[in-house]
Amino acid sequence: MPTPTSCISRCDDRQPSTITITIIHAEERHALNINITMKFATLIDKEKISLWHKNLQDEELDEVTKVLHESKVLNVLDMSSNKLALTNSKFIYAVAKSHTLTILLLNENKLGPKGALALSSVLKCTKTIQTMSLSHNGILADGTRHLASALLTNKSVQFMDLRNNNIGDEGAAYLAASLKKNKCIRGIRLEGNNISDKGAEK
Repeated sequence: MPTPTSCISRCDDRQPSTITITIIHAEERHALNINITMKFATLIDKEKISLWHKNLQDEELDEVTKVLHESKVLNVLDMSSNKLALTNSKFIYAVAKSHTLTILLLNENKLGPKGALALSSVLKCTKTIQTMSLSHNGILADGTRHLASALLTNKSVQFMDLRNNNIGDEGAAYLAASLKKNKCIRGIRLEGNNISDKGAEK
């Protein structure tokens, strides 16, 4: 039986192409970690900002929001392993309108379906983000519905990580339907989502 990942791959029948996905390993994260008290002037020239495992909450994103608005070089923003629910509308707007951001890592936060709804607005606007990683966020089928709807029109994202979000067969069906129309996605990781063989076949 096909795996959930192979199901997603079959939704795109074009000739395969090669894309590059930047992976930030633990030791690199350590070297890139930036003290959250650092000010805008310190962050503005960074191509990669890692705020991994800083216990960040949404109200603490003012400086990062400023950087997203003004930076001409920021490519990678890693905010994994925090306490973010994406309720900060100014931050969401800044991510959506960034002219340089290509990789957004938000693994292991507290997004839930509402956070996925916020990210759907990013997907509808962004012209630069190619990789969005959202594993371990309790997105569920309802949150996946919001993401899938936004993917109908998104033309920049090529890779998504949705592992361990308990999206089930219902969420997989939303994605499969969306990816029949979206011709930009090259891969979505779906391990650990309680997707049955029947759901994978969709």
